Amino acid sequence: MSYDTVQFYNDALAIIAGNAIAALSFRLLPPLWPGFRSQRLLALTLHDLHRLAARPLQRSSDNWEGHMYSRLAALPNEATPLQRAQLVAALSVGTEIVHLHWMTPPLGFEGELHSALGA
Repeated sequence: MSYDTVQFYNDALAIIAGNAIAALSFRLLPPLWPGFRSQRLLALTLHDLHRLAARPLQRSSDNWEGHMYSRLAALPNEATPLQRAQLVAALSVGTEIVHLHWMTPPLGFEGELHSALGA
C-alpha cells in the first residue's frame, strides 16, 4: 500500500477549511425571526398531516408523535397560544388517523375511511 502525502494534506485542508467556513457562515447569517419560524413549523405540520391522511402506512403512531413533539419543542417562545394549540391539535388528529388506519381493516371500514380522509 502506498500513501500520497500531498493528497492527504489536500483532503485534510479541504475538510478543515470547509468546517471553518461553515462555522463562520452560522455566525454571519442572522437567525430567522420567531414569527417566521412559527409559521414555517405550522405549514410543515399541515403538510405532514395531509400526507399522513393520504399515505398513512408510512408512519407509526410513535414516529408521528415523536416528530410532532420535536416540532413542539422547536416552537419559539414567542409563538402565540393559538399556534401552540394548532400544533397540539395536529398531533392529536395525526395520532388518531394512525390509530384509525390500524383499526379499520379488521372491521371492514377501510374504504369508508379512505374516502373520508381523501376529502
